[in-house]
Amino acid sequence: MYKFDLAATGYDWGTPITDVIISFPKPLDREITTQDLPDAFSISIDLKYSLFGFDVDAANDVVTVKSADISGDRTTATLNVGSNFAEHSRTRISNFERYGGSWKVALSKDLGDLKKGTEFTWSGKVINEWADRFERLTVETEYSYVDRRTGETITCSTMDARLYKPDKTKYQDKGNGYPMVVWLHGGGEIGDDNEIHITANAVVNWAKEEAQDIFGGAYILAPQNHAGRSVKACMDVIEYVIAHNPDIDSNRIYVGGCSYGGFATWAIIKAYPDFFAAAFPICGGGGNLSDEDLDNLYDLPIYMVVSTGDSMPVSMMEAYNALVDRALSKGAKPKTYIALFEHVDFDGFADSQKKMAALKGVEYKEEERFRIFAMDHWSWIYVHNNFDGKGDDYDGRMFIRTDAPAELDNCSVVEVTEKNIDEIRATMGEHIAKTVNVGDRLVHLAKDTLDEAGNVVSTTHVYTPNFAPSDIGYETFMQFLAAQRKK
Repeated sequence: MYKFDLAATGYDWGTPITDVIISFPKPLDREITTQDLPDAFSISIDLKYSLFGFDVDAANDVVTVKSADISGDRTTATLNVGSNFAEHSRTRISNFERYGGSWKVALSKDLGDLKKGTEFTWSGKVINEWADRFERLTVETEYSYVDRRTGETITCSTMDARLYKPDKTKYQDKGNGYPMVVWLHGGGEIGDDNEIHITANAVVNWAKEEAQDIFGGAYILAPQNHAGRSVKACMDVIEYVIAHNPDIDSNRIYVGGCSYGGFATWAIIKAYPDFFAAAFPICGGGGNLSDEDLDNLYDLPIYMVVSTGDSMPVSMMEAYNALVDRALSKGAKPKTYIALFEHVDFDGFADSQKKMAALKGVEYKEEERFRIFAMDHWSWIYVHNNFDGKGDDYDGRMFIRTDAPAELDNCSVVEVTEKNIDEIRATMGEHIAKTVNVGDRLVHLAKDTLDEAGNVVSTTHVYTPNFAPSDIGYETFMQFLAAQRKK
């Protein structure tokens, strides 16, 4: 029986199957070259597709081979893959969508002694170099959730997690132990596969050399929630990992997450305000901070990240202003930061936009591409890629800047004048309002509240003096995070 393995590679937009590794009973004939291989295999998937946990019918997907190479009795066929909504994206795991199914590989022509039509059987193995470095954990705890398919309340007695441990031969403990970054996944990664929450986006970047060098070696913990946003269960996982890894520095534990995980980040720091050294909620609301919350959190380094094209920036900017105002009222230096992006861009996204333009029957124009199609909720991409902490554009991508034009796609930059200064200050807390002066340029966002008929009932206006990450004294976001330590 001839077998093949699958190999997956992580990108900003998800983790597709990128290679099919085919094993032969013996090395191929020497006369066979790599040029003979790309058209030698017929590869297809009998797709199984689920959306929000519901099974959805999907057609078979025929996968084309980009290139292939030979190594003894093995051939690696590299597939054509693309970003979300682009060619062969159905091989991916990403957000609320899970694509999988039965892979079929057969010879489409004679290859040495093997005849056309020879079939290969999947071994069941998927190789993912970086995700495989995260250990699988199951921790005893208890929480309940409502199954969105049946409406039934389900009680869980365990929570799964993945844990990356630093290379302790390369990064030697200098006596204080190792920091730990806790990543709380988005709503699309809810489940019990203990896989998608580190593969739907580039969580594994935190285990790679750039990040590990910055932290001097760090544990990376990613719990997976079955469906309920249980703060206590998540803390049970964190405390379990600390108890079983005594070289974790309890003064350097950082928590952050995206979307659903951004809301969970706010929830966990509100419940345990003295536990973490810093937090980074991404595109996940503003936490609905009470007066007590503001007193508990104004001294905690919190770095919010969001795109103004998202639905979250108004509440996050309100939280930013409120925390800064509370710090100023205490005579303290604010430790709250916010990075605002006009749009979210990422490698491979242009291909998706071109395809969407074709589907819509409109001309693709580079300068107007975000009006064709935007993924502005995905600002976690910048965090996983360790964005510039000095306020310059990250890799050509767009912070809202002090020299930005007055009108942007999703917000405006307003100059403070004698006529509007009182109106602007009225939207802010007393102490942050005093920092606003005539001549300043502020980001302005507005959010409408609608009634059941869709009519505008009220409009919330929010202004903030922060256009891009303020100069926090570190070159990158991860350098900032790694420098934070509990007092």
